[in-house]
Amino acid sequence: MKVQNTQRHIVNLLEAMLLGLLILVAAYVSIGRLAIARVNDYRVEIEALLSSGLNVPVHIQALSGEWRYLDPKLEIDGFRIGSDAAGITFDHLSVEVSSLY
Repeated sequence: MKVQNTQRHIVNLLEAMLLGLLILVAAYVSIGRLAIARVNDYRVEIEALLSSGLNVPVHIQALSGEWRYLDPKLEIDGFRIGSDAAGITFDHLSVEVSSLY
């Protein structure tokens, strides 16, 4: 009787953990989809973070994003690192984050 009771508790615990994991993944994807749709609204803040982290001016002309499965993908247009004369410019840049790695 005790063995069956212990097994039942283990199965219930595993089911609860799986349910919790599914809820966390669903929340991650839902919040990510909402945030990535409005990524261009945070362009100025992203420029400031990159500028302070790299210690050079960074300019981003436009940002857009999409969500594929569990991974966000950013599309950056007019990305410039440094000043106009001595900087590096990319017309279009794609950044994809893999959530599994």
